[in-house]
Amino acid sequence: LWKTADGGKSWNSLTDEMPSLGTSSISIHPTNNQEILVGTGDRDHSDARGIGVIRTTDGGATWQLSNTGMGELTVGMMDRNSTDPNFILAATSNGIYKSIDGGKNWARKSTINTSYKDIKFKPGSGTVAYASTASGNIGFFRTEDAGETWIQVPDSCGAPVKGRIVIAVTPAAPNLVYQAVGDPFCCYASQDEGKHFAVQATTPNVLGYSSDGSDNGGQTWYDLCIVADPVQAQIVYVGGINLWRSDNSGKNWRIIGHWTGSGANEIHADQHTYYINPVNNRLYAGNDGGIYYSDNKGTSWKEISVGLGIGQIYRLGVSATNPHKIMAGFQDNGSATYTGNEWITVGGGDGMEAAVDPQDY
Repeated sequence: LWKTADGGKSWNSLTDEMPSLGTSSISIHPTNNQEILVGTGDRDHSDARGIGVIRTTDGGATWQLSNTGMGELTVGMMDRNSTDPNFILAATSNGIYKSIDGGKNWARKSTINTSYKDIKFKPGSGTVAYASTASGNIGFFRTEDAGETWIQVPDSCGAPVKGRIVIAVTPAAPNLVYQAVGDPFCCYASQDEGKHFAVQATTPNVLGYSSDGSDNGGQTWYDLCIVADPVQAQIVYVGGINLWRSDNSGKNWRIIGHWTGSGANEIHADQHTYYINPVNNRLYAGNDGGIYYSDNKGTSWKEISVGLGIGQIYRLGVSATNPHKIMAGFQDNGSATYTGNEWITVGGGDGMEAAVDPQDY
């Protein structure tokens, strides 16, 4: 878990001493920002083991396990109820869990205990919520009794899909529910609290590699996210490999960020999360390269990743004659050379094996 107090100019890690460094979900108490819950584990690739929820009451200075009733699961998403912040729902690697005491204790409420990826309350409601699984073969669920029972909506996703389902809601239209599904891509919308869905679009393929959506690619088992604008309900964003925006409730799409900068702003590949700040409507995107934000609904972006020590190193090469010369290959973030006081990127894509010539370095 990393924290910035200056809008992303600098970052500090708060969890270096924790037994699990994987973080997939963060929930801050709306009236006490010193109280934070973290859902541990790697939701998207299982590279970090989950130990359930950890909790701080002093802004991250100290942490305690808060997984009573849950155990050591990966917690991919949490959502606090807007009418009662101590009422929290969690989508985990083995079911849906509920807490009514701010995350101190948890109880499993789902009868199908598969891996759930997304969970959202209906805005302004204390009883209605939605959840989705890792596989479209199982699908989309809803509750009307504050998470006590969950009912599958059988026609929510049409034909079985290989990827996952993600959910977006908006206070601008509380009964509206969006789904993004893949692979193959499909966007659905419900106007009746998720009881019935209608297909909005199946093309272009917003989950692929190309800037015009003409390819058949996609890897939504790993990266898929969606968010709806909190003021203009018809604006919705989907992220897969790239970033896309719709201005008419998911019917038509245009690219707003591309992994190589072809046809749109260059934004690092593999989108894992969106967030819109309710204070200033700033749109954030988190991906394999770090964090970006936009103040104009995706027309332009600013990267704020400097200082985040989050690169996953595959291989290291160390000079035999210069102790300050190191080369590293990073997962999805190229290769870099350390010169003694800074890292210099020397290649893109996946950086793998690295070596330093023992004589000519």
